[in-house]
Amino acid sequence: MRVEIINEQSLLLHLDKELDQHCPLQLAQLRGDLLTNFPEMIIDAVPAYTTILLYVKDIVSMEREISQFLNTYQLNNKKETSTEIITIPVYYGEEVALDADVLMKHCQLNFDECIQLHAQQVYDVYAVGFAPGFAYLGNIDEQLRIPRLSTPRKHVPAGSVAIAENQTAVYPQVSPGGWHIIGRTAMPLLQLDQDQKSIFSVGSKVQFEAIDKDTFLAQGGDLT
Repeated sequence: MRVEIINEQSLLLHLDKELDQHCPLQLAQLRGDLLTNFPEMIIDAVPAYTTILLYVKDIVSMEREISQFLNTYQLNNKKETSTEIITIPVYYGEEVALDADVLMKHCQLNFDECIQLHAQQVYDVYAVGFAPGFAYLGNIDEQLRIPRLSTPRKHVPAGSVAIAENQTAVYPQVSPGGWHIIGRTAMPLLQLDQDQKSIFSVGSKVQFEAIDKDTFLAQGGDLT
């Protein structure tokens, strides 16, 4: 691991390894240990893929102390033993699966096969960003991998479930977006009254559950 000074208030910690299934849990472990060991010096710690961005009060002393701390720090390479998974109900209907035809043509699968491949996987949260509560989830099945849209949409409905490259995500709010939309959820992804605004954090596990239109509407879903 190494430390990079970004500016007078932030440091970037690099795991210096390729992204793998251990990274989300290792970042969650490291973030927790840093906040525990330096509670008065770290303002915030934001993990993403293979790095943690630290916002600190004193860049000079923190760069030295963090470097010393990492010299003897051991990352855990054990697999997650917890069975807790965030389950997101998704309606994959034609009204909301805006890119179903494009996906089927690219992947040479029918849409039921696409749904099955998407919903059977348990995903890791690699990062949370782009917009509040937007979680990058990986990895999707190789058969579903598709490049981003060549021209992003200006308006993606809230709750849209989408895929791009080797990842999937849910748009928590209306926003622009360049991922292929395959479904929609009515599940709230933001908790604005909580300290942690997103239901996702790096290290979380996520799985999608296919539901029918009536269930989606009963949960408060919107087809527009």
